[in-house]
Amino acid sequence: MYDKFPTTKVSSDSSKVYKDLSIFKDESLVIVETFPGVSDDVLESFKSLGFNKVINTIDLFISEEEMNKWLKPILTKDRVRGRKFFGEIIDFMDEDKIEEAKKDIVNSNKVLVYGFGASLLSDEGVLVFVVVPRWEIQMRYRKGMPNFNASNYDEDNLKKIKRGYFFEWPMGNKLKKKVFKKMD
Repeated sequence: MYDKFPTTKVSSDSSKVYKDLSIFKDESLVIVETFPGVSDDVLESFKSLGFNKVINTIDLFISEEEMNKWLKPILTKDRVRGRKFFGEIIDFMDEDKIEEAKKDIVNSNKVLVYGFGASLLSDEGVLVFVVVPRWEIQMRYRKGMPNFNASNYDEDNLKKIKRGYFFEWPMGNKLKKKVFKKMD
């Protein structure tokens, strides 16, 4: 019989996932690339492995105000319609901060690099990719999650989805393709 609504039972017990992270505890460099919309709970679980240096890529990006200026022609005034962004994530990162982070990676022992764009900082170490389905991202927007590098917690959900659809998700997909080429 065909099941029109198949389901897979997934344990809500996150302790198994956290236990499995222990395979990274002896690594000197762990790079956790994330798709925009991944919860920072993931970062907290990796931090528990005792890294000496943690680099969160959100600190490497230009300010929210500066990013919004760049995005104005892409997102338009319309509530739903916009223009697809064809640039790269690196366009929104501060070059000086990137260079400083790269030096920290080379000069530190036991480093965790976490966040959207983390894989751009080094080709060394263990690369982990964390993604969340777009539907889940949309559900999180409805619950008040802001867009990437934005403090639009209470903004209209359609505007949040528009920013995701025309800006964040295309950039995330481009980066995902590059990351998958690097993976074993």
